[in-house]
Amino acid sequence: MSTPGGKTKALVKLLDPPEIARFRTRSRRRAEMMQKYMTQFMMDQVLTVEKLPECDKRDFRLLNNLVTVKEFAKMKEYIFKFSGLICSTAALVLEIILANSQCWRLWEFNNKVVQFVSFGLWEAYYTQEFNISGSMTRMLVHTPINSTWNKSSEFQYLQVLIAWVILMKILVMIFTSVAIKISCMEDPFIEIQLFCYKMSAIILAVSSLFTFVTVTLNHLVDIYGQNTLDFSPDFPVKKEDIIKKHCTTVFPMGVLTATMSLFGEILFLCEMISLTGQSQVKAQCPSNLAEQKV
Repeated sequence: MSTPGGKTKALVKLLDPPEIARFRTRSRRRAEMMQKYMTQFMMDQVLTVEKLPECDKRDFRLLNNLVTVKEFAKMKEYIFKFSGLICSTAALVLEIILANSQCWRLWEFNNKVVQFVSFGLWEAYYTQEFNISGSMTRMLVHTPINSTWNKSSEFQYLQVLIAWVILMKILVMIFTSVAIKISCMEDPFIEIQLFCYKMSAIILAVSSLFTFVTVTLNHLVDIYGQNTLDFSPDFPVKKEDIIKKHCTTVFPMGVLTATMSLFGEILFLCEMISLTGQSQVKAQCPSNLAEQKV
């Protein structure tokens, strides 16, 4: 059974000495040419037929396949980048919805006028019947939780934490947008991209922890702790009339938001690993070009 190496040796034996020299010269030039264009390929330069006058069809097909593989890798890279941005945006939207939720706490009262009161972080909501033109109409009333309310330190911590989380996620959006903008340049600065993705991953990790702590603290203090809100004097019900405290959707929604943030952090870490590999390859390419010149 013959091998490609055996065929080459047999071909060399059939050639005259001058032809052997030309054969070896062509093989050496082809190897040098392939090395040169492979270096250009690794340095993100475009390969076309005009740029390969010395290359035969078989070598060009090989290089063309390499370019196709690289384009697929770049497409995958952009998918990772925009997936991280999408996850960060989704986490920010969920955080804003969570902060504006009307049902951080839901209390039931022994009162004929107001039976249920739901508490957000900045307002309280309840339904009440009003006599409008001789007919009783039930309307939603909202009252701001301001300085007239006696708020405990735990409730104030919830307000501060959720505000910080929203600001941190806005910072993540800024860092991620800058990194994607830099990656679209012809000669992107990988170090700046790594810094932006690193900051985004760290901020997302901290914000997801803050979100989880916020919703967990609210749930534990509300259900298992004592009352952390003293109503204003003009509120229609009294704290002593509480019958039952109901669980709300805030806790599972907060867990979902924290999970979305962690997923975005994982995507940023994957992007950092990919950029580190590209940085190492680009650092090796100039040394290869210097060796070829020597």
